[in-house]
Amino acid sequence: MRWPLALILLCTSAALGQQPAPARSRPAPVASEAEQIARLERGGRTDATRLESLKARQAKAESDYGQAEGEFQEVDARLAKCKKEQAVAPPAEQAACKAATAAAEATRKLANDRFDLSIQERKTLREEVDALTEKIRRDKKALDQLNGASPADPAPAAPGPAPAAVPVAAAPIASPAGPMLAAPAATPAAAVAVPAKPKAAEGRELTKAKAAEAVQAEAAKKATNAAKSIDERLEILDRDIALRQEHLKTARKKADNAKDAQTLFTQQFRTRSVADAPVEELTNLATQVAAAENRDAEARAQVRECHERLEEQNAERADLHGQQLAAKRQAEDQEKALATIQGRVRDLESPFAPRNLLLWLVEHGPRLLGIALGMLLFEWLSKVLSHRVVSLMIRGGYRGTVEERKARAQTLIGVFQNAATVSIVGGGSLMLLQEAGVPIAPLLGGAAVIGLAVAFGAQNLIRDYFYGFVILLENQYKIDDIVKIGALTGTVERITLRMTVLRDADGSVHFVPNGQVNSVTNLTHTWSKAIMEVGVPYTADVDAAMGAVVALGRDLRNDPSLGMSIVDDLTMMGVEALGESVVTIKFAVKTRAGKQHAVRRELLRRIKLRFEELEIGPPHPRRIVEGRAEAGASAEGPVPRTRLFAGYSNGSV
Repeated sequence: MRWPLALILLCTSAALGQQPAPARSRPAPVASEAEQIARLERGGRTDATRLESLKARQAKAESDYGQAEGEFQEVDARLAKCKKEQAVAPPAEQAACKAATAAAEATRKLANDRFDLSIQERKTLREEVDALTEKIRRDKKALDQLNGASPADPAPAAPGPAPAAVPVAAAPIASPAGPMLAAPAATPAAAVAVPAKPKAAEGRELTKAKAAEAVQAEAAKKATNAAKSIDERLEILDRDIALRQEHLKTARKKADNAKDAQTLFTQQFRTRSVADAPVEELTNLATQVAAAENRDAEARAQVRECHERLEEQNAERADLHGQQLAAKRQAEDQEKALATIQGRVRDLESPFAPRNLLLWLVEHGPRLLGIALGMLLFEWLSKVLSHRVVSLMIRGGYRGTVEERKARAQTLIGVFQNAATVSIVGGGSLMLLQEAGVPIAPLLGGAAVIGLAVAFGAQNLIRDYFYGFVILLENQYKIDDIVKIGALTGTVERITLRMTVLRDADGSVHFVPNGQVNSVTNLTHTWSKAIMEVGVPYTADVDAAMGAVVALGRDLRNDPSLGMSIVDDLTMMGVEALGESVVTIKFAVKTRAGKQHAVRRELLRRIKLRFEELEIGPPHPRRIVEGRAEAGASAEGPVPRTRLFAGYSNGSV
């Protein structure tokens, strides 16, 4: 019998556990739905007939197994008996015993081989029955899906050498004019659900792209399931071919074993016939020869049947392999198309795509622009209102010159403006973020947590800022004021919301946190006063001296350089004290804040010059010397004692 070259190559590749190279396989055209149904029904009937035949052969194999087992045990017992007789036989019968033992060993070897082949055949037939049952079950499921039914997947076959049942998707369906489709199957709700109504910003194009993506995803899924179904059917067929080849090997070995048994029993029959063996023995040998001939014929018939079945299976495999290539190619095309549509959907959904940016600007741009303009408007209003509010606050009862008022106003305006700017920018930024799609609830929660942590961890700092704001608002002191804060006295060099910088008379700089300013003594608040005392001798005219001082105060107020520093006329308080040799005159001059020292120095200079003109001399210390005789004094005279009065006189001693 001659085999086609292609069939020989297929058999060889299947025997080696390999599949034909896909590059040399020509993909078969995708079968239509009717062709697939007809093919599955025809294959189902053929497989059912084969299953019945396999079951019948399996029953006969069980019978042959029993016969082979009985024959092997019988021959093994006979060999043991021959060996035992040979061991105790006399020398004259040793040759006959040896011949009988050799014949028994040859028969036992054949019986052993037959028994092994029976075991292998029974195992192979069981696997074939299981594999064919699984194939029929899956073909039945694919046929039901093609017919539109969705039956529950039956339980897999009993455990054995056959692989576990794998759920198979619908078989590929195709029409000559359209793409291959899988049979209707249970589809998740998410895959077939109508997409939700998109936002207005998405546009019609994105809606169409998402709908096309859903349709293409379903088509790609069906194509993938179809390819998977063909892969599973091809896997079952490959396993069936491998079992059939194993069965073919067993059948050939059985034929060879039967042929060897026929030759052995025929030779033994001739030998025993020449030796005039008993008729019963010759009849038994003739029966064994006939049985060997029957087994040989049956084995050869099985070999022919296996060859025919392998030819059919290889042809079916070639057809399935072509369908597999076509299904995989179509599944790949569907996946590529799906990837293309998904890429387009991602581009349309990307917020940085030009079209989406334009749509986003069209929808959110006016509102964002309105918020930004509102922030600018509120910023402008805060500047205008802050100027007016500060002007109203400093209008009444404020001290200082116009420049000082302007400086204080600018300081308060800066503080108010910073607070308003922070509020406007913070609130506007949150509104911009919310309009841009950024959730601000987490930001507000985080800000609340951070604010709480700052409130607990920086209480002193917050108190410093608050006290600084109150100091600036109430104008308790300002730059260049001389103040006393606690034990520190100095000139204010700088004021911030957090601290006050003082420089004392030694030039040392003190940084005082505003939160620690419990009480302040401002030595230059609104105006200052230069209080002076001048001593004149008793011999001078006190009234004239006081009149001269008042006149000097009047002249100093009219002075072009220092007159602006004097607020009111000189106040003569009169005689303050009468000393031992001096009369103290006390008077005061009200000046602008911080100008008292300059006014005092100039007024004292002029008083000194005026007193010289009036010949009012300065008081001098008076020294009185007393003397008295002490007991035991020397002849030279008394010892003098000097006493110094802490006063001033007219120069007399």
